[in-house]
Amino acid sequence: MFIVLLFIVFVIWYHMPIHINKSVSLSTLDGSKQAEAKIDVTWHRYFFSPTELKGTIILDGTEYVSINKLINVQYGNGFFDQLPSKFRNERNVVDFVIPQKNMAEPTKEDIRIGGVGDKFEVIFLIVSKDREDLYEFYGPAKTSEEAHNVLERMKKIKNLY
Repeated sequence: MFIVLLFIVFVIWYHMPIHINKSVSLSTLDGSKQAEAKIDVTWHRYFFSPTELKGTIILDGTEYVSINKLINVQYGNGFFDQLPSKFRNERNVVDFVIPQKNMAEPTKEDIRIGGVGDKFEVIFLIVSKDREDLYEFYGPAKTSEEAHNVLERMKKIKNLY
């Protein structure tokens, strides 16, 4: 009986979303541009498919929403497509876009997460407009030197998306 109860507690705990709400200073590697990001995201864990990130990022006052929060995103053709990704510890992280009325149309501006730690202790964001990369931001960083330090830290983290 105790083992069954323990299993139920584990299942509930594992499926509880991990919410992250924080503000982060960002800088480009050359220090030519700085930004402030307010991150409100949630990691959703599943037993048989990869962990999925959903939420919003407000970058210098502009709100970007993860596509999977706006529309239903299919990551494969079914159960057996997702299972190998789960065992490789992959994560489903989609682009963050400015919400628009018709989400079927291509978005003009978006943010791609190039890398992030589990708790967003380090972050690498790519800001694009009309499919052209404008900025690559690293954080937390306010200067070029801090951005380079973040890049070096990211190289050492094993569970980096």
